[in-house]
Amino acid sequence: MPTTNKSLVQQVYNTSTGNLPADQVVDPAYISTPYPNWSVPVNYDLGAVDLALGGLVTISVTGVLTDQTMVLSQYQPMSIVFSGTLSANIKYSLPSSVGGTWSVYNNTTGAFTLSMGSPTGPTTVTIPAGGPYNVTCNNSTGIAFVTGYNAANSITTAMIQNDAVTTAKIADSSSPTTGVTTAKLASSSSTTNGVTYAKMQYVSATSRLLGRATAGSGVIEEVTGSQALDFIGSTQGQVLYRGSATWQALAPGTNGQAFKTGGASANPSWADILNSGTVQNTTSGTAFDFTGLPSWVRRVIVMIDNVTLSSGFPIIQLGTSAGFEATSYTAGYSAVFGNDQNSTQANATGFPVPNPMYGVVEINKLSASTWIASTQGWYVTGSIIGGGSKTLTTGGGVLTQIRLTRSSSGTFSAGSVNILYF
Repeated sequence: MPTTNKSLVQQVYNTSTGNLPADQVVDPAYISTPYPNWSVPVNYDLGAVDLALGGLVTISVTGVLTDQTMVLSQYQPMSIVFSGTLSANIKYSLPSSVGGTWSVYNNTTGAFTLSMGSPTGPTTVTIPAGGPYNVTCNNSTGIAFVTGYNAANSITTAMIQNDAVTTAKIADSSSPTTGVTTAKLASSSSTTNGVTYAKMQYVSATSRLLGRATAGSGVIEEVTGSQALDFIGSTQGQVLYRGSATWQALAPGTNGQAFKTGGASANPSWADILNSGTVQNTTSGTAFDFTGLPSWVRRVIVMIDNVTLSSGFPIIQLGTSAGFEATSYTAGYSAVFGNDQNSTQANATGFPVPNPMYGVVEINKLSASTWIASTQGWYVTGSIIGGGSKTLTTGGGVLTQIRLTRSSSGTFSAGSVNILYF
């Protein structure tokens, strides 16, 4: 055998006769006493061959801080197992003129690299964790992984069976070195640069995502749509919405509230369906105001309980941010008494109501700035029916306040008033 073979079977050439070629194993004693002495060198050499083809050696890296040159007992066996704790980046180099093929295991721990080296050609290969990794070395091409077997970037897409890459084989978030990292998966622009979708484990059902619903880090799992939404919020009654930068969950409102949009540039919220003002006693004075109505108001109900004026009759006026408007109302009411007697009242300065009155005036938004009123209630001994219309002309036509006041003169002397709006 050549001297570069790692088995190092000894060569002894028969110089006295020259009958045997230089690559044959010969015992010089064979010339004089051929048979009895032949078995000793043959058994020794076959033992070396057996070690080279099937032997195993364990090399501990614990406490090793510098690169090492391997000795015969370390590189003669077929299988080399590195163990222990790495304390530095270490290279184990083969001596000059030593070649062969090894199955190498990297069972070391520690955050450092383990490599094997050769004096010629490519001089270093880094041994990944685990194994076995087939490593070959000769004098011309140097040291390398066996072509096409566990070498870096040597496993092509065609070499992976469809559905073979299970989710457990894809790297988890805590240890990306334990599986196929996302960088190894196919990119959208070049499916030949990674593991294609066809090579990954099949998804067990429709409407599934790949992620992790189990608490803590770990391997990828199939996630349902509901589980994916739980990543944002999982409280009953929450509502998913798009915030300014991310998807968010609106916490549940209180019983009876309604979902209210804030428009295209604001977040939604919960709002009371009915909003109430504060009751005002109309036992004195000449006007009672309800201010601060939000711009989204579509309906205002004015509730009147025995509102009494010393003279004249009460009216309801609409107001904007610019103030109350006291003109251009088309409004009136009719009070029907017993024996078909009736009384009517029209007014242009507000929506009129009888004096005194028990009932409501409902004011509804017809368009951007026009409001329609409907009046009904009880007056003395008869019923009341009325209504009217008003288009706001100030403050952008946006209703922001309501006023109960007098048509011309008089002072309020009894009753109370309040509003509901939504």
